[in-house]
Amino acid sequence: MEDQAIAGAVSGEFVTETLEYDGGRQVTVYVPPDPPEAVVFAGDGKFISQWGEVLETADVPSTMIVGVHGLADETSRLHEYSLAFAPERFAAHARFFVEDVRRWAESRFGVALPAGRTAVCGVSAGGELALAIGLRHPDIYGAVFCASPGAGYQPPALMPSSLPRAYLVAGTLEPFFLENAARWAAALRDAGADVVMSERAGSHGGEFWRQEFPLMVAWAFGRSRPAGSVTAPSASRRVPRRRPARNPGNPGKGARDRSGVPVRPVVKDAATVVHAVAESLRQPLSLDSVLDVDVYRLRPADGGPDLVARAFGAGVEAATVNAAARVLTGLAGTPFPAERCASDSPVLPLGGGRHLLVTGYVEPAPAPGPGFILAWCAGLLARLATRSAPDLPSGGGWHRLGATPSHEIAEALRLGGQIGPSVGELVDTLADADDGTGHDPGRS
Repeated sequence: MEDQAIAGAVSGEFVTETLEYDGGRQVTVYVPPDPPEAVVFAGDGKFISQWGEVLETADVPSTMIVGVHGLADETSRLHEYSLAFAPERFAAHARFFVEDVRRWAESRFGVALPAGRTAVCGVSAGGELALAIGLRHPDIYGAVFCASPGAGYQPPALMPSSLPRAYLVAGTLEPFFLENAARWAAALRDAGADVVMSERAGSHGGEFWRQEFPLMVAWAFGRSRPAGSVTAPSASRRVPRRRPARNPGNPGKGARDRSGVPVRPVVKDAATVVHAVAESLRQPLSLDSVLDVDVYRLRPADGGPDLVARAFGAGVEAATVNAAARVLTGLAGTPFPAERCASDSPVLPLGGGRHLLVTGYVEPAPAPGPGFILAWCAGLLARLATRSAPDLPSGGGWHRLGATPSHEIAEALRLGGQIGPSVGELVDTLADADDGTGHDPGRS
């Protein structure tokens, strides 16, 4: 096999070798400048491997890309990448991809990471390949990165009981591929997988594929760690069917909040929230994670403090959301560990009568005493009445104490009353709060 270095304005190295498959198949590897903490195996590797350049300026762990070249002839490429066209040809290429290429990478570069630090990636027909391989080998590939998949490989009627996490993206100017990606996102989410579905302005083969790649890597493997820090590699994850997704980018029908109560999401696409907040604050943002149904953690591109955006449905009046913001603003002058409003105008319209409340992210901490309970009571208003359907419990319920807003406010009043007169003003605020259904529990 022949080594071939590819020149590029990067700190890492590109290495291409020819492996013994089908008369010789090239594999190009992006070797990062630091020891790899994660690895991505990709189809169409001749150009996807070059995306290592964008990783070097992104806030992601050191990541190796092992890119298996695709065939130049489009029909032959489809036969290797899409199960629907030539099953035997697909199976042979899949064995080469999963077994031979992986063993070669381990021997050649000393990279043998667990599934939690390994992903499979593909675009267009290669996205079908990534999905097919990921679903068949979740013990090897803990995450699937799929951009604009074709429709040759469809979601199976019966999903495997063990599923990888999946990050899908497609462009708004490629409706066929966007529909395919959305179909897969819904099927995987319904089967209990952790899913992000992102829509970007762009057409098939657009620059958004390359721009989305570091976001995929950050989502799957986390952010960069300070030099000298040590983290044990994560093990492969088994996700049982119907398990509530821990980090879905777009919680779908039948999603559950952290209390396990079924809720109907206010926002179907996390990108809608990211765009609205970024436009209001006039700074680029990306999705870090989904903390709960309709509760999004956002990361500023400039490295500033993370934000939390909570979506409130059309059944919640703007006055209710503004009341929550006023409580949090009042707590800003106290030592209580409540979230702080992100700006002077933290309540944003989202269209269709919906609103967002944007606060600064606060790391979870053990309850130190009554002061923390007080902060919880205040923050409670920011989670009340986010649902309007009469057959579903209202409220985001991340720290739920009751099944409905009325119960939650009543419980907050009870806890506040136990603390003493120092919380009188807060208790009055809670008592005056409308629970989003026209019922004032403080005066019942």
